[in-house]
Amino acid sequence: LYYYMPDSTASTGLGFVRRVVGIYRSTKKGTSAQTLSRDPAGRLLLCGNTIYYQTAADATTWNLSAMDTTGKNKTVMHDQSINPASCHNGIIYYANMQDNHFLYMLDTATGTSTQLLKYNVWDPVYANGLIYFMDMEHNYRLCSYDLSDGEVTVITSDRIDFYNVTSDYIYYQKSSTTSPALKRIRLDGSHEELIAEGNY
Repeated sequence: LYYYMPDSTASTGLGFVRRVVGIYRSTKKGTSAQTLSRDPAGRLLLCGNTIYYQTAADATTWNLSAMDTTGKNKTVMHDQSINPASCHNGIIYYANMQDNHFLYMLDTATGTSTQLLKYNVWDPVYANGLIYFMDMEHNYRLCSYDLSDGEVTVITSDRIDFYNVTSDYIYYQKSSTTSPALKRIRLDGSHEELIAEGNY
């Protein structure tokens, strides 16, 4: 498991102040934790044997950095605050957070960034030739973008808070003040199902 720890309130007694901010890795059971970096970080993503993460360049500027899974070979990949939402075959898909929220791809081999879709998206996720995303222009509904023909398809009109794509289903949290729910739906938008009422 690779994760970022912003702070901890677990350290008490004897007046000690421990700085635990940083990027860590551990076994899947949460044991044998190792510090990979003490850099302040935002979102991070494991792609192959490389960890891509947002890090602070200074008090007001963030960029996209990378390091290997041992915490070595650190490098700045891009001078923008790229949210590394999804990676496939060395390509990071992201929403531009500096100029607009259009869909971009970053080739990690060359460092080249290319605009894919002129549309306000959030949290793009690659799966089987499609990019799933939250549609910021239409109340954060879930859509897909076909990389082969450029077609945008509405998966669900529900406003969502977050989602997770698996091989068969998309699981998502429906955002609602009156009927929030954890739901799932097929990758093509069919067979929408309620898993549990409430916020998860």
